[in-house]
Amino acid sequence: MSENNIILFSQSDDFEKIVLESELPVIVDFYADWCTPCKKIGPELIKACEDNKTFKLVKICVDNFVELSEKYKVSSIPHVILFCCGKQEMSFIGYDKAALEKMVEKCKDKCRNLFIKI
Repeated sequence: MSENNIILFSQSDDFEKIVLESELPVIVDFYADWCTPCKKIGPELIKACEDNKTFKLVKICVDNFVELSEKYKVSSIPHVILFCCGKQEMSFIGYDKAALEKMVEKCKDKCRNLFIKI
């Protein structure tokens, strides 16, 4: 996964730079490879990101980033958080297609407002 707006978070990545300092909204997907609901929502998140290009998607495997998962209080997965201007705007847990659609719409609105201000 190496689209410009889709990032599979790795040990060499800087969360603060990629997520908190991003000019675009960032949806962070805390997931695990063994998680069935994660396997369902993951492709939908990727498709939404590819279709809209109005936000970045950062996928973080909780098994590899325990400290980061704890920092953002991830206790169930998938745990999806929308960050805008470095702040958490909204989140949802589990496979929730309606919440995903609402989050994508919020990303579009945030981007429209960003480009209007510029």
